[in-house]
Amino acid sequence: MGTILRAIYRTALPLAVLSVLGACTTMADIAPGTPVSQIQAKYGNPTLSCPTSNGGQRLVWSGQPYGQYAWATNVDNTGRSDQVVPVLTDAHFNVLKQGSWTPEKVQCEFGPPAEINKVGLPSSTQTVWSYRYRQNGVWNSLMYVYFGQDGSHVTRFHPGPDPMYEHNDNDYMVGAGSGGGFGFGTGFGFGARSGIGAGFGSGGAGVGLGVGF
Repeated sequence: MGTILRAIYRTALPLAVLSVLGACTTMADIAPGTPVSQIQAKYGNPTLSCPTSNGGQRLVWSGQPYGQYAWATNVDNTGRSDQVVPVLTDAHFNVLKQGSWTPEKVQCEFGPPAEINKVGLPSSTQTVWSYRYRQNGVWNSLMYVYFGQDGSHVTRFHPGPDPMYEHNDNDYMVGAGSGGGFGFGTGFGFGARSGIGAGFGSGGAGVGLGVGF
Protein backbone atom coordinates (compact mmCIF):
# COMPACT_ATOMS: atom_id res chain seq x y z
CA MET A 1 0.00 0.00 0.00
CA GLY A 2 2.84 2.39 0.81
CA THR A 3 4.42 2.03 -2.61
CA ILE A 4 1.08 2.60 -4.32
CA LEU A 5 0.47 5.76 -2.32
CA ARG A 6 3.94 7.01 -3.15
CA ALA A 7 3.28 6.36 -6.82
CA ILE A 8 -0.03 8.22 -6.68
CA TYR A 9 1.69 11.11 -4.87
CA ARG A 10 4.40 11.32 -7.53
CA THR A 11 1.75 11.56 -10.22
CA ALA A 12 -0.84 13.71 -8.49
CA LEU A 13 1.48 16.35 -7.09
CA PRO A 14 2.98 17.50 -10.40
CA LEU A 15 -0.45 17.46 -12.04
CA ALA A 16 -1.91 19.53 -9.24
CA VAL A 17 0.87 22.07 -9.49
CA LEU A 18 0.54 22.24 -13.25
CA SER A 19 -3.19 22.84 -13.00
CA VAL A 20 -2.53 25.84 -10.77
CA LEU A 21 0.14 27.14 -13.13
CA GLY A 22 -1.97 26.55 -16.20
CA ALA A 23 -3.28 30.11 -16.02
CA CYS A 24 0.23 31.33 -16.78
CA THR A 25 -0.15 30.16 -20.36
CA THR A 26 -2.34 33.21 -21.02
CA MET A 27 0.63 35.44 -20.28
CA ALA A 28 1.40 35.17 -24.01
CA ASP A 29 -1.61 37.43 -24.56
CA ILE A 30 -0.10 40.30 -22.57
CA ALA A 31 0.53 43.18 -24.93
CA PRO A 32 3.97 44.83 -25.00
CA GLY A 33 3.88 48.11 -23.10
CA THR A 34 1.56 46.81 -20.40
CA PRO A 35 2.38 48.34 -17.01
CA VAL A 36 4.05 45.75 -14.82
CA SER A 37 1.64 46.68 -12.03
CA GLN A 38 -1.23 45.30 -14.14
CA ILE A 39 0.67 42.06 -14.80
CA GLN A 40 1.41 41.59 -11.12
CA ALA A 41 -2.20 42.33 -10.18
CA LYS A 42 -3.31 39.41 -12.36
CA TYR A 43 -0.45 36.93 -12.03
CA GLY A 44 1.16 37.84 -8.74
CA ASN A 45 4.69 38.87 -7.96
CA PRO A 46 7.45 37.44 -10.16
CA THR A 47 9.60 34.59 -8.91
CA LEU A 48 12.74 36.53 -9.74
CA SER A 49 13.72 40.10 -10.51
CA CYS A 50 17.09 41.13 -11.95
CA PRO A 51 18.29 44.67 -12.74
CA THR A 52 19.09 45.41 -16.38
CA SER A 53 21.71 47.71 -17.88
CA ASN A 54 19.12 50.29 -18.99
CA GLY A 55 17.83 50.86 -15.49
CA GLY A 56 14.90 48.51 -15.84
CA GLN A 57 14.29 44.96 -14.64
CA ARG A 58 13.99 41.46 -16.00
CA LEU A 59 11.12 39.60 -14.37
CA VAL A 60 10.55 35.85 -14.38
CA TRP A 61 7.41 33.99 -13.32
CA SER A 62 8.42 30.37 -12.84
CA GLY A 63 6.64 27.13 -11.94
CA GLN A 64 9.83 25.36 -10.89
CA PRO A 65 10.55 23.04 -9.19
CA TYR A 66 7.46 20.99 -10.18
CA GLY A 67 5.97 23.06 -12.98
CA GLN A 68 7.25 22.89 -16.55
CA TYR A 69 6.78 26.51 -17.57
CA ALA A 70 8.30 29.92 -16.94
CA TRP A 71 7.56 33.30 -18.46
CA ALA A 72 9.80 36.33 -18.58
CA THR A 73 9.75 39.94 -19.69
CA ASN A 74 11.99 42.99 -19.58
CA VAL A 75 10.54 46.09 -17.94
CA ASP A 76 11.89 49.54 -18.79
CA ASN A 77 12.58 52.30 -16.29
CA THR A 78 9.02 53.60 -16.70
CA GLY A 79 7.57 50.29 -15.47
CA ARG A 80 6.28 49.01 -18.81
CA SER A 81 6.96 45.52 -20.12
CA ASP A 82 8.07 44.30 -23.49
CA GLN A 83 6.83 40.97 -24.88
CA VAL A 84 6.17 38.31 -22.25
CA VAL A 85 7.71 35.08 -23.58
CA PRO A 86 7.99 31.44 -22.47
CA VAL A 87 11.61 30.69 -21.63
CA LEU A 88 11.64 26.95 -20.81
CA THR A 89 11.60 25.84 -24.44
CA ASP A 90 14.14 24.15 -26.71
CA ALA A 91 14.37 27.27 -28.84
CA HIS A 92 15.06 29.58 -25.92
CA PHE A 93 17.61 27.27 -24.31
CA ASN A 94 19.66 27.66 -27.49
CA VAL A 95 20.62 31.18 -26.39
CA LEU A 96 23.12 29.40 -24.12
CA LYS A 97 25.19 28.69 -27.25
CA GLN A 98 25.89 32.39 -27.61
CA GLY A 99 28.50 34.12 -25.47
CA SER A 100 29.45 33.28 -21.91
CA TRP A 101 26.79 32.45 -19.32
CA THR A 102 27.46 32.73 -15.60
CA PRO A 103 25.09 31.13 -13.06
CA GLU A 104 23.67 34.57 -12.26
CA LYS A 105 23.02 35.30 -15.94
CA VAL A 106 21.36 31.91 -16.47
CA GLN A 107 19.10 32.44 -13.47
CA CYS A 108 18.04 35.88 -14.65
CA GLU A 109 17.25 34.47 -18.10
CA PHE A 110 15.37 31.31 -17.13
CA GLY A 111 14.57 31.70 -13.45
CA PRO A 112 15.75 29.38 -10.68
CA PRO A 113 16.26 25.72 -11.62
CA ALA A 114 14.23 22.80 -10.32
CA GLU A 115 17.36 21.07 -9.01
CA ILE A 116 21.05 21.75 -8.44
CA ASN A 117 23.38 18.75 -8.27
CA LYS A 118 27.03 17.75 -8.39
CA VAL A 119 28.13 15.06 -10.85
CA GLY A 120 31.41 13.35 -11.65
CA LEU A 121 34.28 11.95 -9.64
CA PRO A 122 35.33 13.61 -6.38
CA SER A 123 38.41 15.01 -8.14
CA SER A 124 36.43 16.46 -11.05
CA THR A 125 32.88 17.31 -10.00
CA GLN A 126 30.67 19.61 -12.03
CA THR A 127 27.67 21.67 -11.00
CA VAL A 128 24.52 20.85 -12.96
CA TRP A 129 21.29 22.82 -12.97
CA SER A 130 18.15 20.97 -14.07
CA TYR A 131 15.13 22.76 -15.53
CA ARG A 132 11.86 20.86 -15.73
CA TYR A 133 10.15 21.46 -19.09
CA ARG A 134 8.44 19.81 -22.07
CA GLN A 135 10.88 18.94 -24.81
CA ASN A 136 9.43 19.79 -28.23
CA GLY A 137 6.35 20.90 -26.32
CA VAL A 138 5.45 17.24 -25.67
CA TRP A 139 7.94 15.16 -23.67
CA ASN A 140 8.33 15.46 -19.89
CA SER A 141 12.00 16.35 -19.66
CA LEU A 142 14.78 18.07 -17.78
CA MET A 143 17.25 20.42 -19.42
CA TYR A 144 20.65 19.82 -17.81
CA VAL A 145 22.90 22.87 -17.76
CA TYR A 146 26.54 22.20 -16.82
CA PHE A 147 28.82 24.81 -15.27
CA GLY A 148 32.10 22.90 -15.43
CA GLN A 149 34.46 22.10 -12.59
CA ASP A 150 34.89 25.67 -11.40
CA GLY A 151 31.16 26.46 -11.68
CA SER A 152 31.87 29.81 -13.32
CA HIS A 153 30.10 29.49 -16.67
CA VAL A 154 28.03 27.17 -18.85
CA THR A 155 30.11 24.52 -20.60
CA ARG A 156 27.31 22.47 -22.19
CA PHE A 157 23.63 21.62 -21.91
CA HIS A 158 21.34 18.84 -23.06
CA PRO A 159 17.83 17.46 -22.39
CA GLY A 160 16.94 14.14 -20.82
CA PRO A 161 13.85 12.27 -19.53
CA ASP A 162 12.36 13.59 -16.31
CA PRO A 163 12.58 10.85 -13.63
CA MET A 164 9.63 12.39 -11.81
CA TYR A 165 7.37 11.03 -14.53
CA GLU A 166 9.02 7.62 -14.83
CA HIS A 167 7.07 5.16 -12.68
CA ASN A 168 8.42 2.00 -11.16
CA ASP A 169 6.34 -0.83 -12.56
CA ASN A 170 6.57 -2.61 -9.22
CA ASP A 171 4.40 0.11 -7.71
CA TYR A 172 1.49 -1.00 -9.86
CA MET A 173 1.92 -4.79 -10.08
CA VAL A 174 -0.98 -6.88 -8.87
CA GLY A 175 -0.12 -10.56 -8.59
CA ALA A 176 -2.28 -13.64 -8.28
CA GLY A 177 -1.17 -17.20 -7.67
CA SER A 178 -2.75 -20.61 -7.44
CA GLY A 179 -1.58 -23.92 -6.15
CA GLY A 180 -2.78 -27.45 -5.84
CA GLY A 181 -1.82 -30.73 -4.30
CA PHE A 182 -2.38 -34.38 -5.05
CA GLY A 183 -2.15 -37.08 -2.47
CA PHE A 184 -2.74 -40.73 -2.02
CA GLY A 185 -4.31 -42.29 1.02
CA THR A 186 -5.10 -45.79 2.18
CA GLY A 187 -7.87 -46.65 4.60
CA PHE A 188 -8.89 -49.83 6.33
CA GLY A 189 -12.20 -50.56 7.95
CA PHE A 190 -12.93 -53.22 10.51
CA GLY A 191 -16.40 -54.60 10.93
CA ALA A 192 -19.06 -56.62 9.37
CA ARG A 193 -19.14 -54.60 6.23
CA SER A 194 -16.71 -52.86 3.97
CA GLY A 195 -15.82 -49.29 4.88
CA ILE A 196 -14.19 -46.15 3.57
CA GLY A 197 -11.11 -44.69 5.17
CA ALA A 198 -9.37 -41.35 4.69
CA GLY A 199 -5.65 -40.99 4.27
CA PHE A 200 -3.23 -38.12 3.83
CA GLY A 201 -0.20 -37.92 1.61
CA SER A 202 2.53 -35.33 1.33
CA GLY A 203 0.83 -33.63 -1.65
CA GLY A 204 -2.65 -33.39 -0.21
CA ALA A 205 -5.59 -35.40 0.99
CA GLY A 206 -6.47 -38.76 -0.42
CA VAL A 207 -9.28 -41.21 -0.06
CA GLY A 208 -8.89 -44.97 0.11
CA LEU A 209 -11.27 -47.89 0.24
CA GLY A 210 -11.29 -50.18 3.22
CA VAL A 211 -12.48 -53.74 3.35
CA GLY A 212 -14.19 -55.07 6.44
CA PHE A 213 -13.72 -58.50 7.89
